Amino acid sequence: HQHLHLYKPCHVAIWQHEYDALNQRIATIRPDGHRVSWLTYGSGHLLAMKVDDIELLSYQRDDLHREIVRHQGNGLQQRQSWTPNGQLQEQTVALTGSSTRLLVRNYRYDDAGQLTDLHDNRRGDINYRYDPLGRLLGASSQYKEETFALDPASNLLDPKAPRRPIHHPPPKLLDNLLRDYVGQHYTYDARGNLLERLDNGKKTRFTWDLYDRLIRYEDDHLTADFAYDALGRRVAKYSKAHCPPSPGAGPAWIEQQQRTLNAQYDCGQNIYGWDGELGL
Repeated sequence: HQHLHLYKPCHVAIWQHEYDALNQRIATIRPDGHRVSWLTYGSGHLLAMKVDDIELLSYQRDDLHREIVRHQGNGLQQRQSWTPNGQLQEQTVALTGSSTRLLVRNYRYDDAGQLTDLHDNRRGDINYRYDPLGRLLGASSQYKEETFALDPASNLLDPKAPRRPIHHPPPKLLDNLLRDYVGQHYTYDARGNLLERLDNGKKTRFTWDLYDRLIRYEDDHLTADFAYDALGRRVAKYSKAHCPPSPGAGPAWIEQQQRTLNAQYDCGQNIYGWDGELGL
């Protein structure tokens, strides 16, 4: 089991784990008492997942252990097929027991194994183009067309940036960090950590500790603080919405407004459990 002692506010959260004879985790009891269990076979291929006694997912696999059918707890069934080279060829979604396919996607590839065409019965076709090095140059659909330009180091270039005359070589950028792209501006610290992102006048700020771990995120709507364990794994997130001052408002109204904004921006406390390097 795991004990997680948090100081803000002070409480203890406990995860309990169960393992099979192959040392594979087959169940976890969360701090809220719910039991998540997994049915696996062989070297750990997943067959089903349950929360308490409710089956959320079950799978069917081919001889190569690739997923071919997924049964979801909401009554949907997803099927997928594969090419002889192991690439995803088709995906379909339908109600369990129904022959009517709600969603169909087909994938086509070139001789180099790069995705060239995606057909979606709801969104239409998307076509992709690549350069001889395998870098994506463009994507086109009935709704829009995107093109991409890259420098010799494969860094993405801003298509809206003015072109320099040929006799003026581009300045050297030794840190290889993206500064501007499509109206967004980025600022970094001396260690290469992103400090600020400016997008259409909206500013987002990031704060890092001496181990290059994100400890604070702040934008126009909320502030989030993060906590880590001794192994550097994130164990908690505390977020709170910005509540603008209201002169004359009473404590009860301010508290209600804070709760409303927290719910609107999904703020609160999140706790993360770990099994080695795997999140629970």
